[in-house]
This record gives sequence, C-alpha cells and structure tokens, in this order.
Amino acid sequence: MKTLLFTLSISLVASLPGVVTPPIVSSTSLSVEVRQSGGLTADTIARVRSAAAMSGSAVTELHRVTLRLMAVRRAEVIVQAPPDGFGYPLLASAMDSFPPLLAPEIRSVLGGGQVVMGALTAALRGAQVGDFVTLESPSGGLVELAIGAIVPDELIYWSEVLVDRPTGAQLGIDRPFALFLWGGDPVRTEEALGASQLDMSVRVVGPNTAPLTDPVLPAAFVKQRFGEFAMRSVGGDEVEVDPIWMEANIVAVDLAPLGTFECHRLLVPYLRGVVDDLAREQLLDQLDPADFQLAGGCFNARLNRGSDPGFSVSRHAWGIAIDINPTGNAFGAPPSLSPEVVEVFRRWGFSWGGTWHVPDGMHFEWRQLPTEYTTTCANLSLAPLFAGGLWYLRPASADC
Repeated sequence: MKTLLFTLSISLVASLPGVVTPPIVSSTSLSVEVRQSGGLTADTIARVRSAAAMSGSAVTELHRVTLRLMAVRRAEVIVQAPPDGFGYPLLASAMDSFPPLLAPEIRSVLGGGQVVMGALTAALRGAQVGDFVTLESPSGGLVELAIGAIVPDELIYWSEVLVDRPTGAQLGIDRPFALFLWGGDPVRTEEALGASQLDMSVRVVGPNTAPLTDPVLPAAFVKQRFGEFAMRSVGGDEVEVDPIWMEANIVAVDLAPLGTFECHRLLVPYLRGVVDDLAREQLLDQLDPADFQLAGGCFNARLNRGSDPGFSVSRHAWGIAIDINPTGNAFGAPPSLSPEVVEVFRRWGFSWGGTWHVPDGMHFEWRQLPTEYTTTCANLSLAPLFAGGLWYLRPASADC
C-alpha cells in the first residue's frame, strides 16, 4: 500500500505548478464585480442595479449552478459516461453574451444553444468541439447540447461549462452568482455601490481591490489534481461517491494527536507536515482532538451547505479539506484559531476559511504546493524537484 501511495503521488503532483490563484474575472473591460455568500438576493440585485444606473454602468448577471454530466457523445460513440445511477458534478454558468465581457469565439457560440467548455474540463473527459453533452438539471431533467467551443478556463469565469441565459433556464441555472458592472467609470461605480448600504455578506471587487488572502481552487483544478468522481444523492446533503474512486483515493490516516480519520491519499504528506511543524513550534496543544473527531474531520461525502441548490459537492467529499476545532470556529462566527496555527497550515499549501467574506474559521482546504520545504513526515517527505515551484514525494527514511 505504501508503494502504491508513493507512485500515485508522484504521477499527480510532480507535474503541476506550485501556485494557482485564479480570479473569477479576466476581462479588462470589466469595472466592478459583485458577489454574495450563498448567491445574490433580490434586494442586493436591486441595489446594485440602482447604483449602476447612477454611475452610468451596464450590468450583466452571471448565474451558476452545479449540474450533473451524464454523458459525452461523439456521433454514435459514448466518450464518457458515469456508472448507472451516478453523474459527474459539473459547475455550469449562464450569462448574456455582451460583447465587452466575452471573447469573440464565445459570443459566436452563445445564443445558438450550444455549450462553451473550459479546456481543463474538456481534457478530463476527452471531449472535442462537435461532441454532445447530456446534462442533468437539479430537478432531474436531461438536456443534450453540442459543444460549440473549448476555451481557456479563465475566459468562462472558471466555470466548467458556459451557456446563454435561455439555455440556462432549460437547465435550471437560475441562481444569480455574480453581477458584472462595466462600461462606466470604476471609481464612480465603486462610490455608488458604497452608498447603497449593501448587506455585509456582499463582496465588491474593483480594479484596485486587494486579492483574497485565501483563495480556493476552481472545480476543474480540483478534479485535475485529485481525480474526478461520479456521485448520487442519498438524502439530505449526503451523497454517495463512486466506490471505485473511493477505493483508489480515500485512505485511513492515523495522525497523532488528531487520531484516526479518512482523507485523500495525496493530502497525507501535507497534513503530516502540518503536524510536524506544529509540534516543533509547540502549538499542538491548540488542537482539540475530541472536538475534531466529534464534529470536524476531513473526508465527508456531502453537498455544500447553504449555497448552490444543485449538485455542488463539498471539498470534504474529495477529502482535501479539514475542519479544526469546529465548536469554537463555527461558520459565520469570528474565528478563534491562533494566527500561528493558521500560518503553519498555509505553509503547507492550505487556504483558511477564516479570512473569507463570511468566515469559516474551522475550515482549511488544500490549494497549492508548499512554497518551502520544512520537514519530513512519518511516511513520505516533500522535496524540490527543480526551480520553478515543482515538488516530488520521496521516502523520508528507510522505514517508510
């Protein structure tokens, strides 16, 4: 088992860049973006549109829901299909094809009822332009659409697929996720938004907005690094993950002082690195093992709570997120974890939810390869492969 873990880790990790911090927006013609935890409310949309009118800006809505991919078809050949009863969660967006916001190759496809697919997503399933995808809406309806273009992921706002609004309505993509304000003066736009008394859960991103301290990986990047699984709902927010993927990727970890728990096998070296560093810096006593076992954990096959009404799968379902001291760091409450503990997690490539616009102080999820090599772990160690941020895993000692 240890040899298998070592081999799989090299094949996935060693070929990847060290840092990915993708913004949602790439268009230089965009002035301001507005997002809200859990999706934009009607009140927020009304206030933002009023502010846009005052500042002379146009407004475009981006709607986003996670659907399920049920098949990729090329003529009469099925290129990809999940096991019976399962589907692949797929982050889908719908927007109006306003020329200033979209590249020409995208505008030519939208409006014709076709799908624009991100390059990473296409590579994961061997899809080509001209193939057909069958998508399942949150209500269970199936819609087959042609792939009209495959473009760099940033051009479709880090979605996996993008459609126009009428097609999105057929698919049940009716959750306002972001508003793009463009064509006006950015300074006047931000001033008008500032006077709109927006809810505290609203985040306004302008040209001079500081980048997020703890961004997370887009869905396609997560799949590229940790594998893509099919899933099905089993009641409430619980899901069943394809057992073949689970067998290959989810392992039991015995990690003192947290005890035994399950997570993705590729996360194990980073967690061991965190614990080793916490021990060396005499910070282990700040972790509460009983609280971790009672209400926290790492692998948990479930949907995201309180956001996407579709098939939005939690990063815990991948086993790449871990909750620390959950009782004292509840979602939406001021975090109580010490900055020293947080910085050790960041050192090993984790983003912390405590800095998010609505804080989630217990939550750490893996985002990037470590920027420095600090320690060996009980089974494997990380070492630089060569300059440029690439790393590989090797046995830490003859006993590994």
